[in-house]
Amino acid sequence: MAVLAVVLYHFEVTAGGRWLAKGGFLGVDAFFVLSGYLITALLIAERRRDGAIDLRAFWARRARRLVPALVVVFLVFIGLTMFVYGPDLRTALRQQMTATLFYGANWYAIFSGESYVQQFSAPSPLRHMWSLAIEEQFYLVWPLVVVALLRRRRPRAVMWTALVMAVVSAVWMAAQFIPNQDPSRIYYGTDTRLQSLALGAALAAALAEGLTIGSDGARRGLGIVAVFVAAWLALAWNRTSYLADWLYTGGFLLLALSVCIIILACVDGPPPGIGNPVAAALSWRPLRFLGVISYGVYLFHWPIFLLITPDRTGLTGAVLTAARITATLALAVPSYLLIERPIRHGNVLQQVRWRPAFTPILGIALLMAIFASTTDAYCTLCPPERSDPPSVAVAPGAPKVPKVMLVGDSVAFSISFGFEGNPDTRNLVTLWNQAQYYCEFVQAARREANGKEIAHSIMCDDWKATWSRSKAQFKPDLIMLGIGPWEIFDRKVQGEWLVFGQPELDRVITDQLQQIIDVVTDDHTTLVLLTSPYLERQPVGESPPEWAPEETWRIDHLNALMRTVAAANPTRVRVIEYGAYLCPDGKTCTQSIDGVVLRPDGIHYEKPGASKVAPWIARSLHEIVDPAAAPPGTAPGGTSPGTAPVTPGTAP
Repeated sequence: MAVLAVVLYHFEVTAGGRWLAKGGFLGVDAFFVLSGYLITALLIAERRRDGAIDLRAFWARRARRLVPALVVVFLVFIGLTMFVYGPDLRTALRQQMTATLFYGANWYAIFSGESYVQQFSAPSPLRHMWSLAIEEQFYLVWPLVVVALLRRRRPRAVMWTALVMAVVSAVWMAAQFIPNQDPSRIYYGTDTRLQSLALGAALAAALAEGLTIGSDGARRGLGIVAVFVAAWLALAWNRTSYLADWLYTGGFLLLALSVCIIILACVDGPPPGIGNPVAAALSWRPLRFLGVISYGVYLFHWPIFLLITPDRTGLTGAVLTAARITATLALAVPSYLLIERPIRHGNVLQQVRWRPAFTPILGIALLMAIFASTTDAYCTLCPPERSDPPSVAVAPGAPKVPKVMLVGDSVAFSISFGFEGNPDTRNLVTLWNQAQYYCEFVQAARREANGKEIAHSIMCDDWKATWSRSKAQFKPDLIMLGIGPWEIFDRKVQGEWLVFGQPELDRVITDQLQQIIDVVTDDHTTLVLLTSPYLERQPVGESPPEWAPEETWRIDHLNALMRTVAAANPTRVRVIEYGAYLCPDGKTCTQSIDGVVLRPDGIHYEKPGASKVAPWIARSLHEIVDPAAAPPGTAPGGTSPGTAPVTPGTAP
């Protein structure tokens, strides 16, 4: 049931227009509880049976269970990086495969901001490995704790230790949680997610200590309670949002306790049947088989989701879901029957005897293959370290080159690549890129078209101080603001959802723009608003539906709001109609210039494409400072003369 919930969540399966498993990500917590329970039960049973725990043999068994299928996944991705994936994704996969190989994917996600990067490039096919990393870290450390505790004490000590760990982890999560901010750090952290693993371990130790349900009546009562708990879990897995505050303030612990009750009903309740319907349902053979192959299903389902898309197959709805599920099972079943089970239980590795050296040698070989397959990787959308302001050397008698400070989001950031070493912009403007990835200015949670509620990004919350420092350092003639992708969502303002396009949210957006104008132009520096072209990437993975081509009205409306604010500040604000330049017919956008693709993902620029549009923007900026000095702009591709690229601060 846990792996089914995760699959339905990632496959975004709907029923009656509603997301069937909005909270299916909580299936991962059931995995954690089960892992803590099973591993602890095995360790205590071995201690009682043999008088000691052979840690080397335990870790070897874990390696035989986990490594073979993972090696298959690595080999597949190494092949894809060599022959299919582009250089940007190869860069991400080099880092992600290395982190996954050493079971540190969750901490890589935390420190790299991976969840954000995936919103701007192809979603990572290894993103789901974070949970396996947490489990493996638990497998490495927890047995040492159990061995130490059982050396002189009974399983009761293990139980109390695990309970304390669970409570401390839950309290630590609640203490770090900040409402309306991205919870990725505490969602991915081993320290904060330990609560589920520890609670499962505590249950196993309690049962080993003999703390079981005493009477038949109590067992029957447990069977009834399990029904209500199962219904509560089903409701949570169906409706809970990833951003629900209650999850991070004790909710994960409550859910883990619920899974413990289900486990207890199955192992210490009445026999499966009328008196224990939950155990009877979980004894259904197809569900049991899905549980047996669940590791492979989990490994393969997410890459399958990214591979089998509407664009590639032409499939949609239930047919698309069926194709993805079929493909997942077509990989998971033979993986289990032909690779995982023979290696785990058979004599496939008898010749190497799974010696301690085998796993490190295999890891080194995979690491070498990872780096060999990504030798030409580079990342066009990875932000470099903040640079110092560019120096402006003006020869005697030469015309002044305006200094422009660029601020805004990742689209603006990627446009700046076109100004780097470009001879067609060098004598027009000197640009200093101070744009910021995941920069959204309306400081309120957003809601996507599919109902997902996401905390607003805090990346630009300190824009006033940051821009003021940069202004004082660079002393620009113009500040150019580029926004678009993040400003077209519904927003939760003062506890109420405001719909994009309606007057209530219009006022919030225009007030925010006016605040930016007041801060930026307080010393008479001119602010330039760069209108946004349409966002053309189809919804893939976690790409917001509002970025789909049929949502062009949202960009039109945002651009109109920018013009309205500019009209109210005619002496301080100018507008560059970049959206109209790139999408001249108001419906579609220019895809390439001189054969160079402008926006490979339909949103952002790589350096070749940015170099094609930067000269037009540079001429437009130069004309604001000195209208007589800059030649007129041209339409994309130079196919026809363009109109003056700059519109004054008046409403169209």
